[in-house]
Amino acid sequence: MWAANFKDPMSFHIERFLDIPKAGGRTQHLGCGAGTRMCAGAHLANRELYVIFTRLILGFHIRETSDLAARPVLDTIECNSVLTSLVTQPKPFKVHFVPRDRGRLEKWIAESEERTAYL
Repeated sequence: MWAANFKDPMSFHIERFLDIPKAGGRTQHLGCGAGTRMCAGAHLANRELYVIFTRLILGFHIRETSDLAARPVLDTIECNSVLTSLVTQPKPFKVHFVPRDRGRLEKWIAESEERTAYL
C-alpha cells in the first residue's frame, strides 16, 4: 500500500505530506476513529496539536540524545511498542530541546502564565 502512494516509503520525507489531496475532504489517518463513532473532539484536538507543534518547532532546536539506547527507533515496524495495536504507539525515546532564542521563550512563558492565571 505505502509503495503505491509514496516514493521511497521507508525514508522520512516530511515534504511528501504537503500536497496530498484529501480523499473526500477526510483526514489521512483514523487515530480518532471514523464515521458516527468518531471522537467528537477530533477537530479541536488537531487544532491544538498544530499550535503545540508550531510553538515547539519555533521555540526549540530538537536534538537527539547522546545515549544511543534512548534514541528513537525509526523502523516503521520495530518502532511500535504494541505490535497488535491499530495505530502506532512509539517505544519511549529521549531528545534534547535547546531554546532557539531564550529571551523570546521566556516572554512566551510569561504571556502564557498571565493568560492562564485565572485557571
